[in-house]
Amino acid sequence: MAKPNPSVPRREYLARSSQWERCRDVYEGSDAVKRAGQKYLPMLDSHERSATGIEYQAYKDRAFFYNAFGRTVDGFAGALFQRSPGLELPKMVEDHAQDLTLTGVPFEAFGLDAAKEVLKTGRVGILVEMSGDSGEGMRPYWCAYRTEDILSWREERIAGDQTLTQVVLAETEEVVDPENPFVTKAVEQIRVLDLEVSESSAWRYQVTRWRKDKGNQWAPIDELPIIPVRRGVPLDYIPFAFIGPTSPEPCPEKPPLLDLADLNLSHYRNMADLEHGLHHVGVPQLILIGALIDDMGGKIEFGSSRAIPLPMGGDAKLLQANGELLGALERADERKRKLMATLGARLLEEQASAAETATAVSMRHAGEQASLRTIAQTLERELERCWLWHAWWSGVDAPEVSVEINKDFFATRMTPDEVRAEVQKFQAGAASFETMYFNLTRGGITRPGVTAEQEREAIQGEDLNSVNPGLEVEPGDEPAAGPGMMAGDVVAHMAALHANTRY
Repeated sequence: MAKPNPSVPRREYLARSSQWERCRDVYEGSDAVKRAGQKYLPMLDSHERSATGIEYQAYKDRAFFYNAFGRTVDGFAGALFQRSPGLELPKMVEDHAQDLTLTGVPFEAFGLDAAKEVLKTGRVGILVEMSGDSGEGMRPYWCAYRTEDILSWREERIAGDQTLTQVVLAETEEVVDPENPFVTKAVEQIRVLDLEVSESSAWRYQVTRWRKDKGNQWAPIDELPIIPVRRGVPLDYIPFAFIGPTSPEPCPEKPPLLDLADLNLSHYRNMADLEHGLHHVGVPQLILIGALIDDMGGKIEFGSSRAIPLPMGGDAKLLQANGELLGALERADERKRKLMATLGARLLEEQASAAETATAVSMRHAGEQASLRTIAQTLERELERCWLWHAWWSGVDAPEVSVEINKDFFATRMTPDEVRAEVQKFQAGAASFETMYFNLTRGGITRPGVTAEQEREAIQGEDLNSVNPGLEVEPGDEPAAGPGMMAGDVVAHMAALHANTRY
């Protein structure tokens, strides 16, 4: 009887795997694309007839790879995090955001990497783990999994809700080589997250780890499954989140920039042909008429400091291609660069606000209508869910968390006049402090990651004259306050602060 094999991926995984590979290679750039050889750059007929392969290697080396895909991914991820994410957490776990993975990675850097993965391949997974037995000094931490490492998953309907009951993850464990203690080697490992029914008929989350044995068969490496607990009680859910371009569904969606990756590879092939043509016809060719090389000693030296003796009546010419010979390839280069810019910009298109038809919803959830805003919303929602698990597992019974990812991709810094107008509206009671602060935040004026409430507390706790020595507030001379404010406690500081700000 064959042993269980947890490494078998789902059919949805297999259907997307080639897309992920293309996107991953294109993002990595020239080295990865050229390393793939004929997968992305087929041989020419003349190369197939060559026994040595030198001609194809030269053809590939000359090819220029313009990484529009990688630049677009990095640019869009940067747009999502051009402002630090808004993050509100329970006091107990606030400092955890500075080291989310227990390896020194802060929350903002973790979120940026997750956004890049979604943009590159269309899916990323996050597992919230506990560093030990949740005893004294232990705390949760996060692990990110690439879409290629999420081999399979299973959902079941429990109490009317669609519930994740299994996730199979591929991992690599670094172990010390038993033959040389100064060398480590990578060992393949599979982690299986299961939601099982316990002896007490309650749902229980458990983890098993698998490695290949000496017979190259997969076998569990733990005698018993690992059962994570909170206050001695097993978890009744799997703390694993899927993040896609439009939804948190486990089934992988089409990578949002797949068309751009494919066009990038097509452009690479065009550039290979163009560079190949320039190499062969772009360099002037010397033609001698009325003389043989053998008659001239088998060698011809050509240049401004050399002379070529020819017999009476002989002639010499330079053969050079005109500019139109490779014009079609040059126009293809220009056209595809423009198309790549267009395909990248499509991700910035907004969704229609009107009610969607069933067909429109189906298309959107198939990844066809993903936009940078929908990616931001999905990322925001799932990061927030992971923080809820994190805070609850840390001991907060009813945690309240909030994550806000930037969605103003074209925000520009406010002018001094615009700042002054916002403060005046607040002073006149036409807008609340929260509204004014929101508008100032959108205008790039406030400190990143600071909420209106935190700013209010900071202002009220400061000595205004020490913060701004040029401002002297005398009792009875304060500017008018907004609704719910005591005269002078916030307005004077905000007005003076922005009046002295240079842009």
